[in-house]
Amino acid sequence: MMPLFFGDCADLVREGQRLREVAKAKFFFEVMFFDDLPAAAEVAMEREELLAFQRRHPAATRNALFAGEDEWRELLGGHAMPKCFFTVDVDHRHIVREATLQIGIAIDVDFVGHQAGGANRMFRVLAQRTIAACVECDFHSIDSTAVADNLDLNGKVALVTGASRGIGRETAIRLASAGALVGVNYHRSKDEALSVVREIGDAKAVALHADVADPAQTSSMIDALIERFGKIDILVNNAATFDMNPFDRDDYAAWQQGWRRTFDLNVFGAANAAFLAMRSMRKNGGGKIINVASRAAFRGEIEFADYGASKAALVNLTRSIARGCAKDNIIASCVAPGFIETEMARSELEAHREEIERQIPLGRVGRVGDVAAVILFLASPMADYLNGVTIDINGGSWFH
Repeated sequence: MMPLFFGDCADLVREGQRLREVAKAKFFFEVMFFDDLPAAAEVAMEREELLAFQRRHPAATRNALFAGEDEWRELLGGHAMPKCFFTVDVDHRHIVREATLQIGIAIDVDFVGHQAGGANRMFRVLAQRTIAACVECDFHSIDSTAVADNLDLNGKVALVTGASRGIGRETAIRLASAGALVGVNYHRSKDEALSVVREIGDAKAVALHADVADPAQTSSMIDALIERFGKIDILVNNAATFDMNPFDRDDYAAWQQGWRRTFDLNVFGAANAAFLAMRSMRKNGGGKIINVASRAAFRGEIEFADYGASKAALVNLTRSIARGCAKDNIIASCVAPGFIETEMARSELEAHREEIERQIPLGRVGRVGDVAAVILFLASPMADYLNGVTIDINGGSWFH
């Protein structure tokens, strides 16, 4: 199990340790092992270099680019200077046997250090461009730390509306666990919102009261979040209302009121929050808006027509933001859950659970974590090229 070294190992180790202390940056490695390439060096290059190398060495290239020591030296040329070396312990928890290995990487520090972002991005750029995994082994693996690092939201500020319970609560907790500072919005459930803040930690979260259907309250809420944490990078429009309001309702005035309230909160509330959040996002180089719609947006709902129509409008709002605001690096996406175990859906589930579950190929109602996990993904750098999409989370119960 021999790493690929350049120059004097002791000097390289000392330099690498010094640089790690200076940068204090998190870094990741995607490490792939193939038993027929015992001394492989994986290199992530510019597209032109990659294509050229593939033409010269078709047998050595697969999903990634692999090179032996000679090709490695030829490929990197002047950049492969012995100025940076460090080791990383990788705990392979998902393979046949446990193993800890050392990965040696060499690159010109000046070449990396002048990239955009400077020293704080040094190791990320390095890892993306020149990863060497020179080991002999008889198993295949991909290091999961690459995925974990790409979910990192450190330095980001998120606002989750309707975050005191259900999907909103779980989403706020997951965003915080990924490193984000979180605004926990509530309307009536103050105690529950404070409970979410305590679970996350007072230094990383703040409870924010607002009826999102009220533009003035929403504006004050976003101002309070920015005053506390300095900006807003991620908006999750989760707050919604869901009441039975069929077309054969006897009380016409109540029917009208139900439609107005539903659209005021579910549609205008989301659009207004997005409008206000974008002001901060534009000043800070962009952001993400994630709208929580519903399967009802596509299926149509007999008893909840106003709810279904409002969620369809939210899907279209997502697409409009995606097309209109991408120029400002503001990315919009949407999730469309089916039935989820929440307080909002409790009455329907209590009355019709067996019937509902028969309609779901996976045989169960969704959990709040099923939705929050997708929202976390959309908020992360892993989804930076997903713009205007709507992701169904319904166990296969409805397709469109």
